[in-house]
Amino acid sequence: MAQPNSPKIQMYSSSFCPYCMMAGRLLSNKGATVEVLEVDGDAKLRAEMQARSGRTSVPQIFIGEAHIGGCDDLHALDRAGDLDLLLFGAARWQRQPPVASMGQPKSAHESAGWQRIDNWLWAARFFKTRSAATQAVTGGKVDVAGERVKPARQIRPGTVLRIRRGVIEYEVVIQGLCAQRRPASEATLLYQETAQSIATRNEETERQRQAEHRRQTRLGRPDKHARREIVRLKGH
Repeated sequence: MAQPNSPKIQMYSSSFCPYCMMAGRLLSNKGATVEVLEVDGDAKLRAEMQARSGRTSVPQIFIGEAHIGGCDDLHALDRAGDLDLLLFGAARWQRQPPVASMGQPKSAHESAGWQRIDNWLWAARFFKTRSAATQAVTGGKVDVAGERVKPARQIRPGTVLRIRRGVIEYEVVIQGLCAQRRPASEATLLYQETAQSIATRNEETERQRQAEHRRQTRLGRPDKHARREIVRLKGH
């Protein structure tokens, strides 16, 4: 039975989606009443879901005006002890201390000062698409304080990330959260790169420039040393 003054819960779902069933079961076990919005064969409703969530997969869950995300996000919220607070203690949830952020938060974790690592990497313009950011995290090219993590890992201001793109590596400290991709001038406000990272990156960039110059000015086919340098620069 729904609790008095509990927030409205909506879940965009599909009839044969096991993750939708798991998410619905968890909410039901909490005693929550869920409005299930079936997107099967309903292009208008699916478009509405995509517009609200920025995602195309189901389920997409909303509690009040907060976008929770999918099944994994819902369970992560529950493991953190925040789902009950959001369902039955909205006033306490709203009194969480604010953190630096840009734009309108799109999830409950962002409202509480947390954000998925893959979404943050995309918003901060380290990767061109969300899927590219997710693949980078899955592939071990991004870690949190030296620890390999999953795309659903929640991060907050003060978290230290190491991000590898080819042979270039960044070490940054998160300064703010943002649910939307921002212009480059604004995206750089979301993090601060460490001094050591800047120095190392500049050295690597200069090595690449010099290697490229040698390659372009060298006559004939590259020797074995040049080939090794080319392979190293390509990251293979």
